This record gives sequence, structure tokens and C-alpha cells, in this order.
Amino acid sequence: TSTPSQSYRVEMCEALADVLKTHGLPNLLKVTCPRYSPVGAQGMHALAPGLIGAASLIKLEMPGNGIEAAGAASLAAALVGLPQLQFLKLDKNGIGNAGLGALAPALHRLPRLRWLDLADNGIDDGGMRALCRPSDKRMGLAQLKEFYTSGNRIPGTAALLLWMCPLLKELRLDPEYVPALQRALEQRKLVLALCERGLFAAAGRNLATLYCAPVDLHLDGKGVSVPECAALAALIDARGLPHLRRLFLGHNALGVEHAEALCHGLGAGALPALLALDLTGNRL
Repeated sequence: TSTPSQSYRVEMCEALADVLKTHGLPNLLKVTCPRYSPVGAQGMHALAPGLIGAASLIKLEMPGNGIEAAGAASLAAALVGLPQLQFLKLDKNGIGNAGLGALAPALHRLPRLRWLDLADNGIDDGGMRALCRPSDKRMGLAQLKEFYTSGNRIPGTAALLLWMCPLLKELRLDPEYVPALQRALEQRKLVLALCERGLFAAAGRNLATLYCAPVDLHLDGKGVSVPECAALAALIDARGLPHLRRLFLGHNALGVEHAEALCHGLGAGALPALLALDLTGNRL
């Protein structure tokens, strides 16, 4: 059989949207648009109004549909009406940084999202930073268990995903980023150790809380080790503490190199909310 024309595929999306808007389909759990019959940006624009009413939807699969940035913006408007969505497959859609920027706020408002595939979408660090931008009112992607990002160029933000998604069980990306992730995993263990010792005041043990909530770090005279200081510096440099207000690291026998590591993130604007920094009593 021949492949349906683009106009026909758009008409089918419009028809499905009409059904969803008219009848609601309250038990609908899954919508799949296969890659061998891509709907494109026009099809996504036609389908989106119907998806808004599919409140029971758990799984949305649209791999290789060529929705691009314009289609991603249409999808973002629909995602706000899908509170039960757990599985979103959008690989090979050419959404780029602009499309991910449009999707990011909506993704942060999916409380049940566990599985996300954004592989091969022409995304780079700029787009990933848009996704990782913290939200004051939501925990972002803190509940995500599996994240697929292979085929995107994200050398500067791959490790940030580990801070942002503390419950990740599987993160797929290009092999060249594995060493950076291994270092980030070790650093994350050290930061969690600081949390366990109660050094992060009122932060709890959830790294996503550190990422999303205002926090003061009272670490003065607490015997912070050199590796722990390095891990904290890595977290700051990765923009993992955007709401940090006060950082007290006095009297910890830290050297110049550790202060320089901490201040690197400061100079790069990684702590935009910082009001006070105390490094007194160290070997600077």
C-alpha cells in the first residue's frame, strides 16, 4: 500500500481531535503516531486541541514524526491537559532548542512523567539548559526514571541531568559523555553525604529539593572534606543550586584551589540568588 499523503495525514489528525473533543474517550490510555506515516507540524497542530481533553492518557508515542519546533509548541499547549501522562516518546522529530524550550514548562508540570525520549532531535546545551531551568512551583522532572538523549550534542549539560533527576534509573546518551557522568555520580554521592550529616539546612535528602527550593548552606566549621568541597563546586558549576541564598564555608581548612573551584561558578553566574558567601578561617 502507498504511504498516505501529508494532507490526508493532517485530515486524520483533525478527525481524531474532533472525536476526542466530542466524546472525550475517558478510558483512552495510549496514542501512537508511527514514524512510517509522520504527521509533521501541521498534523501536530491539528491533533493538539483533541489531546487536551484526553485527561486519562498515560502514553503518547510520536517517534520520527517531523513535528519540528512549531509542532512541539502545539504539543506543549496540549500537555497541560494530560496530568496522568507517564510515557512520552518524541525521538527523531527535529524539534531543536526552540522546540525543547517550548516544551520545557509543560514537561515540568507533568507530575507522573516517568519515561522521556528526546533522542536525535538536534538539541545542544542551550536547549538542555532550558529544560533544566528550575521551577519555583514544581519539582520539574524529579520523578523521571528513564531519559533518552542520545544523538544530541550536550557536553556541558549531560551531568546536570543527574542533579535535576535524582530518581533516574537509566540515562541514555552518547558514549563520549560517560566519563563526565561517572564523575557526576561520585560527586552526587558526596553531596548526599552532606545532606545526611544535616549540613544542608532544611533541605532534606532530595537533590531536586536543593535544585528547586530556596536554601542556605551552613557548613562553617563542619569539617567539610576536600572531595566534598570539590563535589559542591561541581554542583554549583553545573547550575544545580540556582536558589542558593547563603553559603557559609568558614573554618574548614580549605585551600586556594578549592576557593577558586567554588568561585568559578560564581563568576559564571551559576548562583544568581546568592546574598552572602563566607570563607573566613580557611587557608586562602
